[in-house]
Amino acid sequence: MDANRHDPSGFALFAIVVGLVVIAILATLMVAPLSGDNREARVERAANILHRLVAEMDSASGNTTNYFKGHMQAGGGAPANRPRWPGRLSHLYAQPLTTDLRCSGATYNAGGVNVANWRGPYHLVPMQTSGHHIAPGFFADDAIVRVSNTEAYIRLQNVTLDDAMSLDRIVDNADNAAAGTVRYSPTASSPVVVAYHFVSASGAPCS
Repeated sequence: MDANRHDPSGFALFAIVVGLVVIAILATLMVAPLSGDNREARVERAANILHRLVAEMDSASGNTTNYFKGHMQAGGGAPANRPRWPGRLSHLYAQPLTTDLRCSGATYNAGGVNVANWRGPYHLVPMQTSGHHIAPGFFADDAIVRVSNTEAYIRLQNVTLDDAMSLDRIVDNADNAAAGTVRYSPTASSPVVVAYHFVSASGAPCS
């Protein structure tokens, strides 16, 4: 037998080992975005988008010219010229109809709001009425939930408990499922329903 001839079985074994290593590396790269190491980036992205959505509805600075609430005001009757919040997040992207519901649950028409004053889109990313992909693990309902004349929240269902707790820490800098901007239930098992609360700086925009 020629001593310089390579053993084909040895080469095949080497090729298999290399192939397994490559597959393992590719699998690691694919799983990494869903791993705990990337959780902080995902949750921070969700927090930023939720904050932006609220800002697009209601500016706490008093300069509401470029915000939904700045254009959608009730006119005539008491209290007149009071800004209104939308009933759906998709109203930030597509002009609502007079028969659509505003935050209070009444129609824009019934609230004396002139939908022709809509100057959007206020949110530049297309928004579907079926809900909105905020970030991996965070999907928001389109409908805004009313709490009172001055408070409402964006609802995110089927969020893992760990993600909800991380969002609470980033937004509220606390672990309190029942208070603050971020609230969620249940508190001891997954998945949870997250409520991202926002409060009016002035007026009663959810009435």
